[in-house]
Amino acid sequence: MEHVIMTMDVMEAFRRSHNTLKLWVTEKLDEKSHVFFRSYSPVHFRDGEWNKGGYCSTSNEPETDYWKLEPEPLNNQIIFEDYSHCCLPRVPDTWNQLLYAQLLAMGFRTKG
Repeated sequence: MEHVIMTMDVMEAFRRSHNTLKLWVTEKLDEKSHVFFRSYSPVHFRDGEWNKGGYCSTSNEPETDYWKLEPEPLNNQIIFEDYSHCCLPRVPDTWNQLLYAQLLAMGFRTKG
């Protein structure tokens, strides 16, 4: 498929993504390999949602005095991830939530 279908049902998109992964795993990995799905919480905010006063606990205001910065970023004293890696909701976060919800709906539970 060469185009994006913006009106696709979420469950259909989820099914297709699973099928794509399953095909890749069966075609590319050794049959003795084990594949694990791993998920994590997409919530990176404190004191509220991102659109209701929440903030990223590891964020700082960017340095505006460029004379203080070293040419090599690793030599700067404070290094934080930018928002695209830390705080903004992204496609992987959404797919993780959908995957987790689907696994729960299918009866999968953690052993405890």
